[in-house]
Amino acid sequence: MILDNGFDLTLRPMKYPQLFEMYKDAIKNTWTVDEVDFSTDIVDLKTKLSESERHLIQRLVAFFATGDSIVSNNLVLNLYKHINSPEARMYLSRQLYEEALHVQFLNDFLFQYIHLQLRYLINLILFEFLQLLH
Repeated sequence: MILDNGFDLTLRPMKYPQLFEMYKDAIKNTWTVDEVDFSTDIVDLKTKLSESERHLIQRLVAFFATGDSIVSNNLVLNLYKHINSPEARMYLSRQLYEEALHVQFLNDFLFQYIHLQLRYLINLILFEFLQLLH
């Protein structure tokens, strides 16, 4: 079982070849944040959206940047240590790489293009939420 006790280090023979195939498929979908051209999006963000729409986009991007960070931490700190199957660990590692790309992408978008740091935006969102509670 994937969650068996112990720590199997031998990839072959595979117990879960479908996970190894998922890993290989995920590798084919490799990209980097530097490959993404934001120029058209930034023009649209500045010229085609209202102030309230830009406000919403900032909040959503901050939410997902934080969410992907939480997912990454949970994969590493809470799940990975319980996975015994080498092919499952390989796939999980590839998924962790993807989550790291998402975190970098969303943080770069906020900082470089919206000119906000995620920490500032999260604090602002928390402040707004607390205002709603009172």
